[in-house]
Amino acid sequence: MEDLYSRQNSENQTRLHHLVELIANGRGTDLVVESLHQEKARLPALFARHVPQARQMLRKLIDGHILCESILEDGRPGYRFAATGTFDRLLTVSKPWAP
Repeated sequence: MEDLYSRQNSENQTRLHHLVELIANGRGTDLVVESLHQEKARLPALFARHVPQARQMLRKLIDGHILCESILEDGRPGYRFAATGTFDRLLTVSKPWAP
């Protein structure tokens, strides 16, 4: 499991470095948007496979309380959740990254 994490982390660092270079050269914004949409589509499956880590990420993202409101949508009962979020606690690193 640790090897998989290390390999994925290395791949992510390489992608991030490449993306930073593209953006610094005035390109890459379309790539960023496309990449974010692709990652967003993969999140539910990823969270389902790694429930404790998903909960930990949500605790870091959510700043304060989660408001829960019961609603009717298309005649069916459901819930609406609202919260204030921050990326500060999710993006903190132990050592700075330098390109």
